[in-house]
Amino acid sequence: MTEATTGENKGIALLIGVNQVDPAGYDGEWDGKLSFCEADAQAVADVTAGQGFHNVMLATANATIEGVKNKIKDIASQLSGGDMFVLFYSGHGNSIVDESGDEWGDHKDEAWCLYDGELLDDELYALWPSFDPGVRVLVLSDSCHSGSITRGDPGEDDVVKACPPEVAELKALNDPDVYSRVRQQLPTGPKKIGATVRLIAGCKDYQQSFENNPKEHGHFTFAVLNAWKDAGNYSEFEDAIDKLMPDYQNPNALLLGANNPLFGAQKPFTI
Repeated sequence: MTEATTGENKGIALLIGVNQVDPAGYDGEWDGKLSFCEADAQAVADVTAGQGFHNVMLATANATIEGVKNKIKDIASQLSGGDMFVLFYSGHGNSIVDESGDEWGDHKDEAWCLYDGELLDDELYALWPSFDPGVRVLVLSDSCHSGSITRGDPGEDDVVKACPPEVAELKALNDPDVYSRVRQQLPTGPKKIGATVRLIAGCKDYQQSFENNPKEHGHFTFAVLNAWKDAGNYSEFEDAIDKLMPDYQNPNALLLGANNPLFGAQKPFTI
């Protein structure tokens, strides 16, 4: 992989857009068709490329569970302190009852609906220690974190990016241990995260994210694209995104890992 550099630092961006899923991975006929997730990923890729990042794209059928995890591990092996990783996802999201006891808020694990199945937030969390101390990680997630209702009719302006509850229920009914097996494969015990991981998500855990037909993007992606240029730091970026969002979809910000005030003070997408 060719590595992009700005000064002494490298920047790599992984852009994931899933316009539909393989029904075989969801134990039913649901194909999760959406219209603009690949367009979301490409639009953010245009931003990161313009800022000097090397882009890696995983679109729809290429965005598999192992493909995404392996690519993140591969990128982590190439970055060192001071470098930056951007992880962008646009697609359906789901919410699953937490069995590991680490979700003290809503007692549910959130998941990305990748092409062949769901990637739990526990699995993502287990990857962050792979990054060297001092690496800056920005995660942008344009997906529904509730999965409480099915998507809207494609003729409507807004289409919800949620895995229908009946799909999740059927998967669990046909294979009751599916999520337990995933969790059992994760590392046990706490492992220190030396990198700084900054998440900006398209909605709260209890809400849904929508893609918008007139905008031809997800509401969140559209806001990101229009907010970053005038934002002097990440606090301003988050505030600007929030102001551009509809009242029924409120972004969420979260920090994990090492404290890095310089990261927060930088202009978004700065390597």
